[in-house]
Amino acid sequence: MLHGNRAVGARDFSGVAWSVFVADDHRYVAHNIFLDGPVFRDGPSVERRPHVRDRSVGFSLRVDKLRFSWTRVARSAEFRSASGGGGTQRFVSLNLGMEF
Repeated sequence: MLHGNRAVGARDFSGVAWSVFVADDHRYVAHNIFLDGPVFRDGPSVERRPHVRDRSVGFSLRVDKLRFSWTRVARSAEFRSASGGGGTQRFVSLNLGMEF
């Protein structure tokens, strides 16, 4: 039986564990109200790209009950604009968690 996020009777983790991960996420967006504008009337919009991809790479380190992870994400352009905006976005995510 599960209690919270751990099985009842499971022992606490102690020690050091680490992992490295790579991910490739692809999605098809049929309609994005923020880029395509209103659904039932004409309004401002941009030329969007329906296929969006996120590529991630990172690592996770766990020491006893503390977990730290670092992730680097590159997201493909979601739209094209006359001024050249809407290019690839890159960002880093840092997470720190504690099991209790």
